[in-house]
Amino acid sequence: MSLYLSFQLLLILSATISIGLLGYALRYRYVPGALAFVLIIAGEGIWTIGYFAELRAELLIGKIVWDNIQFIGVDLAAIGTLVFALVYTHQDMLLRRFGALLGIEPIANILLVWTDPAHHLVRIAPQLDTAGAFPALVYSYGPWMWVMIAHAYLLIAVTLALLVRESLDNQRLYRRQILAITLGLVVPLIGSFITVAGLVPIAGMESLDLTPITFAIANPILAWGVFRYRLLNLAPVARHRVVEQMADGVIVLDRNGRIADINPAACTTLKVAPGVLIGQPTEQVFADWAELIVRYRDVESVREELTVAYQGVSHYIDLQISPLTDRRSRVTGRLIVWHDITERKRAELELVRQTLQLERQTLALQQAKDAAEAASRAKSAFLSSMSHELRTPLTAILGYTELIETDLGEGETDQIGGDIARIKTSGEHLLGLISSVLDYSKIEAGKLVLDLTTFAIADLMDELATLARPLVEHQGNRLVVECPPAIGTMHADIIRTRQILLNLLSNAAKFTRQGQVTLRASRSVGVDGVSIVFEVIDTGIGMDTEQIGQLFQEFMQIDLSSEYHQGGTGLGLALSRQLCRLMGGDIVVVSQLHVGSTFTAIIPAHVAESADLAQTLRSST
Repeated sequence: MSLYLSFQLLLILSATISIGLLGYALRYRYVPGALAFVLIIAGEGIWTIGYFAELRAELLIGKIVWDNIQFIGVDLAAIGTLVFALVYTHQDMLLRRFGALLGIEPIANILLVWTDPAHHLVRIAPQLDTAGAFPALVYSYGPWMWVMIAHAYLLIAVTLALLVRESLDNQRLYRRQILAITLGLVVPLIGSFITVAGLVPIAGMESLDLTPITFAIANPILAWGVFRYRLLNLAPVARHRVVEQMADGVIVLDRNGRIADINPAACTTLKVAPGVLIGQPTEQVFADWAELIVRYRDVESVREELTVAYQGVSHYIDLQISPLTDRRSRVTGRLIVWHDITERKRAELELVRQTLQLERQTLALQQAKDAAEAASRAKSAFLSSMSHELRTPLTAILGYTELIETDLGEGETDQIGGDIARIKTSGEHLLGLISSVLDYSKIEAGKLVLDLTTFAIADLMDELATLARPLVEHQGNRLVVECPPAIGTMHADIIRTRQILLNLLSNAAKFTRQGQVTLRASRSVGVDGVSIVFEVIDTGIGMDTEQIGQLFQEFMQIDLSSEYHQGGTGLGLALSRQLCRLMGGDIVVVSQLHVGSTFTAIIPAHVAESADLAQTLRSST
């Protein structure tokens, strides 16, 4: 493999490392100095890729264009290097004051480079040299080229000076970080100097620019600093700045117990100016806390929580005393740090109080839950037992009634047959009431399934009138049925619809005397589509607001006068509303005491197929 090809492979390796470092650095873009590091790596990447493209270009114009692009990378890398050093060494306040000035020279560079054919301040007599190992772009440096070189070297020199000074003041980890950065700068600097001085020691490749190639060495060094020494995770911090900005009180005592240093937070606590206490003995400074002075006078290391009074208020503090030693491990003083934990202590006490209260409430809720579950189990057991006990004899009665009706149908006793038919009808109705109890149990268990069919509403109204008329007229009432002939059909569960309306009619008949019960059907068009509105209107005793609020509660018997007390399970209206909601509708009631009530059942004209009963009921409640 030729040396020329090897150089190209090194450029590819360098560009690959630059891209990897760039992606990694962007993840830490909010860390101080990370964006400047991004500028450095981006500049090196542009420089490297541009030089690789220049080597691969065959025409002079192509090589000049790619050479122009490289100058963008040069400026980014140079500016990014200085900015990174300023941030890394905590001189970033200079950036806020003079940062805009750093952009003047790069902008001028870009303008002059791309307009060079008009003035030749950057390149003098650029030409394509084919005499060497590869076609190379060669030219003499114009006056502005020397300005750019001097400017770049100056920025790097300032950067190196800042890093060297910082290394003298920092710990071992940070010194290794600085070493990685320094080597990452010095290696390309050497390559640049060799190129600019025309000292490339390779025959036939004297025009080769070694700087982008040296990035193949510098970038692994920077990667070593980034990953091995967490360059972008840990940056050196000026410890004095941290201490000055700490909210905790910090005092440094010498071996004689005199104050050698104190931070502003401690001065605020003691209500004194910072310079006043330097050199003062602790007995004088902390005269109000003489007991503590005696207690900790000879203590070199301790951490305790104390209660002290200052500024007229008791405070909880976390006190920490640590020894200060020299290189021979001899104690030269003590570091005292205290942190006010009053708010934390109060929060802890409040947390304990709330925890106890929560435990009491949890116990009460658990007891209520147990009671509710016990009641629910008892109710379910009652419903199941009662339903089965009543359904068995009723089924037998209806069976025998059918047999008698069949036998009588063959004779001439028409009157007796009619009476028996009415007995059958009443028995079926009674069986329906008992079945409603089982229906309610199925609804609670989420097992009730609708049987949707299309039926004529007028036929349903006629059937309801036939079934309800004996109940209504039994109390001396008059049943009025209002149904438009052209009301049409609806797609719903006819059995459940009949059950809902019979419940409402039965309820109206129970609480109306010598009055009128009206059953009305109409078609309504709303935002949710077409609905069938069934109204049951009575002129009975009515209800007040409190009674209406209890009306649809399971097993709830409204407290009415004994004259109208009719007994029952208390499930009729609750079951009717649940069935109505199951079909996508609802029941509403309007009532006025001593005037009457209007129950309105609204059911979609086309009930959608229901797949999840439990979800339907949850969404409607």
